[in-house]
Amino acid sequence: MIKKLRLVFLSLIFVQMLFISGTVFAVDKNQDLLQQIIARGELKVGTAVGYPPFEMTDAKNNYIGFDIDIARFVARNLGVELKVTNVDWQGIIPGLVIGQYDMLISGMTATLERAKKIQFATPYIQVGQKLLINKKRLPKVTSYKELVTKENLIISTGLSNTGHFLAMNLFPKAQFRPTSDVEAAQDVIFGKADIGIFDGPFAQKYLNTYGTKVYSTNDLLSAEPLAIGVRQGVETLMFMNWLNTCMYHLNEITIVNKELMEEFDLDKSFMGKKFYDALYHKWFVVWLKGDE
Repeated sequence: MIKKLRLVFLSLIFVQMLFISGTVFAVDKNQDLLQQIIARGELKVGTAVGYPPFEMTDAKNNYIGFDIDIARFVARNLGVELKVTNVDWQGIIPGLVIGQYDMLISGMTATLERAKKIQFATPYIQVGQKLLINKKRLPKVTSYKELVTKENLIISTGLSNTGHFLAMNLFPKAQFRPTSDVEAAQDVIFGKADIGIFDGPFAQKYLNTYGTKVYSTNDLLSAEPLAIGVRQGVETLMFMNWLNTCMYHLNEITIVNKELMEEFDLDKSFMGKKFYDALYHKWFVVWLKGDE
C-alpha cells in the first residue's frame, strides 16, 4: 500500500513538472510554423512549374506567373525572403506533408479528397474546366454532351489532375492520353487527340494563340477553387490563420501604390485601386492576349 502511494505521489510530481514546463498543456511557440518562417527569414514554397499563367519560367529561367506573384505577396507581408522549389506534380503533396516546404501553391483545386491529406487556405481564385477541341478532327461540336457517348474519342489531359478525373467521369468510353498539361494541349493542337480538358485560363491562352487549329464550346465543365496548401498539424494552426487573413487582404484590402506597382510590374492605370484586380489584369488579360 505504501509503495502504491509513493508511486502515485511521484507521478503527481512528474505531471506537475510537465505542467510548469508547458510540455503537456501548451504548444511550444518556438515550434509553430509561422514563428519558424519569421525566425529563419525565408518562406519555402513548393510548386509544379509548367502551368501557365499560374506558374512558368521566363526567358532567364526565373519563376513567374499568377501563383508566383501571390507567393511573393505572402512572403512580402511576412517580411521574409521567398524560396520557390519546382516539384513534380505527383510528388507535390507528399513533399508538403514531410515538410520539404512550408506551403504549396500550384494552381491546385481544393478538393475534398486532397483535404484529407493537407489543409487549404481561403481560395484565392475560382476557375472552371473548359474543352480544347481540334478543328479538323471534330469540326462542329457545340457542347460536351455531344461527345459523351462518342466511340474512339481520344482525350489528352494533365496527369492525375482535376481535368483528367473530370474527363474520365464525363467520357467513360474515351481513350486517354495523360501527360503534362502543356504536352496535352499540344496533342490537341497537332491532332494527336480530339479534345483536352484544362482550367479556363490555360485553355484560353491556346485558343488565343492557335485559333486556326483549336476551338472551344460555351460549356464550363466545373467550378474549382484554387488555394494554398499547408500540411496538417497543431504546429501549422497559427500559420493557417495568418494565411487566411493574408488572402483577405490580397482580395479586399491591399491597394496599389507606387512601390507595389514597380515590384509586381502592374499596369499604371490600377494605381490606387485593388491590388488583386491589378494582379488579375496582369496575368488573365494582358498575358492571355500575348501583349506582355
